[in-house]
Amino acid sequence: DADGSRFRALWVALALAPYLQGIIGALLLPMYGCTRRWRAAIAVAVVGAAPLFLAGLTMVWLPGIILVLGAFAVSFVWWVIGARDLLDVPHSEATEFVTVTLMASSAVVFLLTTALPS
Repeated sequence: DADGSRFRALWVALALAPYLQGIIGALLLPMYGCTRRWRAAIAVAVVGAAPLFLAGLTMVWLPGIILVLGAFAVSFVWWVIGARDLLDVPHSEATEFVTVTLMASSAVVFLLTTALPS
């Protein structure tokens, strides 16, 4: 990849992933008995992803992956708290809601990046 187009496409996909997670979360909210709150769902997803993006900067060092794993745990907790407090997802279903939004947004990003020409 001499011109770096694949790298740029991957960078754009990863930068847009939290927004996609928020949109998917807003679409799934009625399944959990909540009204759709587009801005709040996107805000929860974007703010929750901040520790992951910050820890991603440490990937140039060998123990960086350990920091990313810790950051994922922090992000997951932030997403669950945001789903409960800002999106009114029931307490007992908040973890499931976050897991479903993560899996769905990851699947969409995977499908979009594999659809790019090689």
